[in-house]
Amino acid sequence: MSTEIESLVPPLPPGVTNLRNLDLFAQHSLLSSYESDLLKARHLPARIPAQFAGYNADNTTIVCLADLQLVTAYLKRIGRVPVALVPDAKIRELLGLEKDPPHQAYAVVNLVMNDYLDTSVGPYQAIMLSTFARRAGARKAELPSAAALALEQALPPKEWPSPFAAILPLLDPEVEMVIGPLAMSANPGAWAIGREKMGIRKYETLVRISHDQGSTSASVNTADTLRLSARVGEVTELEERESRAALLMQLGLFGSLDALLNQSRPVPHPFLGWDGQGGKGQVDDGVGGVEPAYSASLTLTRAKFRVWNGLKDSFNVVGGDELSDKIKEFALKPLLASRDAQISVVVEPDEAESAELRDKLLQPPKPHQLAAQPALIPLEPIDSETRDRRVTEPPPSGTQSTAEARSVAGNGRGRSGKAHGRDRSRGGS
Repeated sequence: MSTEIESLVPPLPPGVTNLRNLDLFAQHSLLSSYESDLLKARHLPARIPAQFAGYNADNTTIVCLADLQLVTAYLKRIGRVPVALVPDAKIRELLGLEKDPPHQAYAVVNLVMNDYLDTSVGPYQAIMLSTFARRAGARKAELPSAAALALEQALPPKEWPSPFAAILPLLDPEVEMVIGPLAMSANPGAWAIGREKMGIRKYETLVRISHDQGSTSASVNTADTLRLSARVGEVTELEERESRAALLMQLGLFGSLDALLNQSRPVPHPFLGWDGQGGKGQVDDGVGGVEPAYSASLTLTRAKFRVWNGLKDSFNVVGGDELSDKIKEFALKPLLASRDAQISVVVEPDEAESAELRDKLLQPPKPHQLAAQPALIPLEPIDSETRDRRVTEPPPSGTQSTAEARSVAGNGRGRSGKAHGRDRSRGGS
């Protein structure tokens, strides 16, 4: 990091553990800055880093099932289809979905609560939606009934209240995260880079996230009115052991066990900021809509990462702001919960890929996009060697990887971070 860029980064907040010296930030340092038009309009210092470093954050995520048809419509204009999951009868009953048709598929959407203790634009708190998605046509979709049959063959039927099939998209290199909307506490720099560089529909309001040893509480208020509250309850030692065993079984069946055991490696994952309106909408703060954008990122988790059955966790949605209205629209049902009290993330906006994404909004959809089916979670077991080769195998000699090509085209850095990698549900900034 140059002295000029370093001067733009706020000092370490008092009482926060210093993680700025991690290898992740040495290998993916902040390399450039830009003049923010949004900050200029607020008459604030406008030069900020053009990349984002989340040095230290406390994350809680509720993985949810959502209305597949509505999420499909939301993603259609950017050429993506939702990753979907087919729950069995027991899960549907627990979620109050027993009246839905058998073998019905649901999208997987995450309610992400990030308490950013230290970042390249200062501390803040953020609550957002993050949707698992694929590029339309990237993989042949299976029929929901075929997926249900595969699930029954893979696991003992009585074991599927295991909601841990929802963890599989996190390990799939083809899965992308579509981020937005995002409610956040006041931080002009984080607000500006999110909207201008990452395409995330961020809005500043009263956001509160609090933690104790075993639980998380979060809320969003606008105009002195509660819009959303969420509570991830304490997990007992027995529940945690049972959840970990179920997760290990799920990952072992699908050749991904080492992904949980080897958490010292930064995990690459692409994400898209998308406001659902193509940058045409207006918001209450008078700022226009946000154009979609594409970023590559790397997330580093710790051994403290925990995941468990989230069926007892809940949120109260009043509505009246963008985030709570979208939660109501998608009809989210809590399925899985995770907590990582210390994560680090690097986000690198990709200008070339973002321009391509925006061009798609100006073109009529192709026939295969109109007919695109949701991309169901792949349920066929794969061996870990094959999966790791997909993610880490270098391109043939004399060729350039997709991520390298995007990095060179987008910012001239030639960085080797992969844009299509495995994912965590805690993406976004």
